[in-house]
Amino acid sequence: MIRMTGIDHMQAPVNVRSLFAFRKSRMPAVMERSKERLGAGGIVLLSTCNRIELWVNGGSGDLYEELCREAEVDPDEYREYFTSREGDEAVEHLFYLTCGLRSAIVAEDQILTQVNDALAFARENYETDNVLEVLFRTAVSAAKKVKTEVVFQHADGTAMEAALRMFRASGFDPAGKTCMVI
Repeated sequence: MIRMTGIDHMQAPVNVRSLFAFRKSRMPAVMERSKERLGAGGIVLLSTCNRIELWVNGGSGDLYEELCREAEVDPDEYREYFTSREGDEAVEHLFYLTCGLRSAIVAEDQILTQVNDALAFARENYETDNVLEVLFRTAVSAAKKVKTEVVFQHADGTAMEAALRMFRASGFDPAGKTCMVI
């Protein structure tokens, strides 16, 4: 069964998300140990600035507790920030995510590349399996099709537009000011 657990920008502030972010150099060992401890057939670790998600096929054990073990944090402190999904719910989430519908900037393209890269990285490190391969590749293919055939009328055009809207919503008027968005 496909299972995932994750934390993202909608659930947790950056200081909490950063506790679970893994440097790329550390990710192969994290995936290898987690796959073994969970008894999973395959594993993919998606780690971006806005989300960390651990995906497995099969196995048993608490994915959240596994991430806490690898992040060296107390599991009792952060569970409220995490979401876990399995089966159809997990698959549906991956498709929405890959299409940019769960992004801070709706319909942005960066997550499509990040999901594809996470799969490639798991493959390069011999941690994925046929089920996760097909699932992630299908999600990426579907997202590419959505990007070319669907017009998002209410999507943010750019990160700048989203930043300006956020400033205005918080009461800051950027008119006449020089701003740099990083």
